Parts: sequence; C-alpha cells; structure tokens
Amino acid sequence: QIAGLSLYRDLRHFYSNKDALFPERTSQLIFFENMMGIFFSGRDIAEDVMGAVDPHIRVVVAEQSYDPAIGTPSVRLPGFALVFRMRDPNRFGLIAEEAWQKMLGLVNFSRGQKAQPGLIIDRMEHGDVRYSCAYFSHADEKDKNNLDTRFNFRPSIARQGDFLIFSSTDTLVNDLIDHLQKASAKPVPACNGMIGVECSRLASLVEANRESMVRDNMVKKGTTRAQAEKSVAAIPAIARFLGDATLRTGSENGKVVADLDFAFGSKKCAAAGGSGV
Repeated sequence: QIAGLSLYRDLRHFYSNKDALFPERTSQLIFFENMMGIFFSGRDIAEDVMGAVDPHIRVVVAEQSYDPAIGTPSVRLPGFALVFRMRDPNRFGLIAEEAWQKMLGLVNFSRGQKAQPGLIIDRMEHGDVRYSCAYFSHADEKDKNNLDTRFNFRPSIARQGDFLIFSSTDTLVNDLIDHLQKASAKPVPACNGMIGVECSRLASLVEANRESMVRDNMVKKGTTRAQAEKSVAAIPAIARFLGDATLRTGSENGKVVADLDFAFGSKKCAAAGGSGV
C-alpha cells in the first residue's frame, strides 16, 4: 500500500445542499448531473444514489503487480480503489454495476471514435466472489516489457458482503476482497478522517519509473542526462528520509482538530493544530 484514506462524510446530505454550497451552476456541475442521470437511469442522485451508501468511505492507493503473460507497461502507475458500505447491497449492488457498465460503454465509444483499442468486459472470480473486470487485449503487443500506459488499467467492480469496491485494477480488488472478509476495524474516537502515506512505497514506485522520468525531464526541461538522473534520484531519497506519515482530522469542543504523525529521519515526530469552526 502506498496510501490509504478513511473518512466519514454524509454524501446524501452534502449533495442535498448543493444549491447552497454551489449557488452558481457551473458547466462542471451540470455535466456531472447529466452523466449521473445517464449512468443511474434518471434516479434521484441524492436519495437513490448517494443515500444508498453510508458515510464511511475508504480510498486505497497501492503498487501494482503485473501478469508476466501480459507484460509490464513502460510507465507503471499505482492502482487505486474506492470502497463504500451499502445500505441495501442486494439492490444497490446491481444498480452500481449497471452504471459502471454504462460508463465503460461511453469510454469504449469515445475511444472507438479515435480508432483506439477498447475495453473488454469479463467476469472474474476470487475465492467465492464473482466480479466484473474490463481489460485491454494484449494479443497484438510485441514488446511485453514496454506496453502502453493503458495496460495499467483493468477497471473492476466487486461486492464483498455489504461493501462495494470500484478499482482501477483487478489485483487490488482481490486484495481488498481478502481484507474485507476479515473483522472490520473499530472506529477511532473523535476522528472523521484519516490518511496514511507510506513514503518508502512511493519511493520504490518512482524508482520503477526512473528511466521514463529521466527521459521526460530531459525533454521538458532540456537538461543533460546526468542532470536529469540527479534530479530524479533526489525524489526517492527525500521520500525515504521523510518516512511514513499519518494525518487524522476530527472535532473537539466545537473546533476542527488535526493531528499529524510522521517519521523524520530516524525519529518520529508529532504535530497537532486546531481551529474554530
């Protein structure tokens, strides 16, 4: 895992007050509402979509492992996933899968207009869980060690008990299914948001993309190879020096409180701050 975010946000209540929060109807908001209306077949976004999940939300970012039979992209991107707990899994799970398939259909249509390869939707199985996964065909790929960036993505949707998982890759879905089958973690008192970053994992990801980053640095900044290599090498060095970090947010006595714990060099440090609401 590179980073993880857990937060408590009532999306239904938030979206129900969108007119007060966003008094000007921007083109982005109108586009979002139109797309949500298409994906969810005209259902009420606040009540039938955002109200179908409880406020506990998790985001996971992790290093990817690649199937040797397919190959490795020239630029390796991390996998990321969004996890919700559904109020009515049997009903909303099917609604969410239909919306997911419509979204991929729109992606395939747009890519087809540009003569680009599309995604193939298939059913996968992990343990006793069957889920949907979409992937790009690698049949015509010759260089397995230098695949296009699109091969970082195998978008997937899965249901594990009450949980709904949207992920950019099936390998992360498999890990999350295993994790969610275990006992749930207990809530942290007075905490409504938590993010953790493992800088050592971030450093290894940079090192895996070292060559492509060096080339990009040379092209965009006009540096020599030696200068570019020195600049890129500094990134994982700084990340490892900073160590891992955890940020917690919550409220106490009517104030917003944030606590940050991190490892700086060989010592762990902590900082805390608060502000009036």
